Amino acid sequence: MKHRKRRWPRPPLPLQSLPVEIIVHIAHFCTFRLAFPTKALNRSLAHIFQHHSRGIARRALHHFDKPTHALYYEAVRGCSAVVALLCPLVVVNAIFRLSERTELCAALWVACALGHCDTARVLITHGADVHLRSDQALLNAAEAGHSDVVEMLFQHGAFVNAQAGEALRRAVVDRRMDVVRVLLSWSTALDATSVDVVDTAMVRGFDKILALLLAHAGRQITWMGGPISGREGRLQRAAGRGYSDVVSALLTHVPFTSQYKSSALLYAARNEHRNIVDLFLSHGVDTRDYSVLKALIIVAGSGSLSIVEVLAHGGWIDMVLLLLNLDTAATAFDVDTDFLLVRAAEMGFTKIVVMLLDGFQTRFTAKAVYALLRAVMADQHEVVSTLLNARLRVSQRYLHDALMNSCTAALGESSGDAKIVAMLVDYGADVHAQDDLVLMNACTAGNVEAVKVLLGYGANVHTRSDEASLTVAAMKSSRVVDIVATHLAHGADVHAQDDLALRNACSKGHAEIVKMLLDHGANVHAKSDEAFGTSVSKGESSSHMEIVAMLVAHWADVRKR
Repeated sequence: MKHRKRRWPRPPLPLQSLPVEIIVHIAHFCTFRLAFPTKALNRSLAHIFQHHSRGIARRALHHFDKPTHALYYEAVRGCSAVVALLCPLVVVNAIFRLSERTELCAALWVACALGHCDTARVLITHGADVHLRSDQALLNAAEAGHSDVVEMLFQHGAFVNAQAGEALRRAVVDRRMDVVRVLLSWSTALDATSVDVVDTAMVRGFDKILALLLAHAGRQITWMGGPISGREGRLQRAAGRGYSDVVSALLTHVPFTSQYKSSALLYAARNEHRNIVDLFLSHGVDTRDYSVLKALIIVAGSGSLSIVEVLAHGGWIDMVLLLLNLDTAATAFDVDTDFLLVRAAEMGFTKIVVMLLDGFQTRFTAKAVYALLRAVMADQHEVVSTLLNARLRVSQRYLHDALMNSCTAALGESSGDAKIVAMLVDYGADVHAQDDLVLMNACTAGNVEAVKVLLGYGANVHTRSDEASLTVAAMKSSRVVDIVATHLAHGADVHAQDDLALRNACSKGHAEIVKMLLDHGANVHAKSDEAFGTSVSKGESSSHMEIVAMLVAHWADVRKR
């Protein structure tokens, strides 16, 4: 619940709002009707003026419509001597409004709110009730941060849990550390509703105040150790927001369940708070919990090291041993093995993949084969080899998808592509599926190594392959020459689609490909010597001029321009 900070009305300008010295001097000689003394009067009588509190009190009573108003304004000023003289003449526990627009007020409330400890003590001595309106004076002092006033109120019997511990809540919200200490020192037990106070400190990241609260409460906060249900989210929120000091205080003082800590650990991992993950592991987590493994894989995925190396570097020896011997502990807990396998495969954690395969080989569902596809897409050839050797039940559809991704991934820049293609074909992937579509896609992607592997495994160059070689011949890529040469070596038809390969190569200025095609018998007269006409029309570049010379040497019709 939010609270609105209150503004206390200040004294008006007339006599009693002036400095005490002036009031003392004037009150001895002037009537109550004089509100504004003159400088001349002060100068001429200064040598004989003395402190006369009784005169000031008398003037205050004369000036205000009600005596309680005089007491209020003197309490605002904190003049305890004047307040002491006024108290016998007024009702010190009166609650009133200074005007129709102001809120209810009392002399003790304002003295506590403004930190006038001596004035508040005088009021209490003269009968002011510290419990007035459910210890409102205590709430005012706590909210304003006046720890000395709070201490004095407790000495006079104030209730620490007044208004369901509202004083403590306000002190926490406003980060009044000294007030929180005083409140806790006078409290034998936190009120049941003070759980909200702990929540406030956690959500706002007030780690020092939270440590005070938890040290005082001990094991009395029973919801922390209970099941994750209605009040779920306290530790998780602190971990997810990166409040490392708050998390440390909670783990130190509160007996959380293993399930609760594991869940919060996962929150920290998902939000990339590595330092908080360290905290949880240093305080001990249930290494058999699924959330712990899931969190560690996420953390390891954000770095360049394997998960075992990450754990070893962090000094988590017990966790390393667990992971290295996962097959012995795997049956002790239930985890989403499919997710773990897919995640580890995608990130290239070969050791984790091996451990999961050994430890959970009977638990994988049909979804586990998705790990193979993710590993192929990420070019993790070691993981692909591991998964294939594990003999997972991989359908032809998944094999075809994996092969297609491997042939088109990274444009063949990695040698891993060719290895993966070979492994998939050895496992049973069909290179002839969909009229050798895989070969055509590898050509289009410029994946030279994949093309060589597929042709080596018997891919048919006379289905889609001829069309593919013609397509890549029109590409501007350093890989085109190798792909065309590979196709020609495997018997590709240079005359396919009326020598389209030669015409495309001439159009793009691939002189080396043109020479290769002409050496294999390409027809320079195809489509009425279109190749020659195209080269001449684009003859600005040296490559096109070289092509024109080669075509003329092969008896191209020079009249076709």
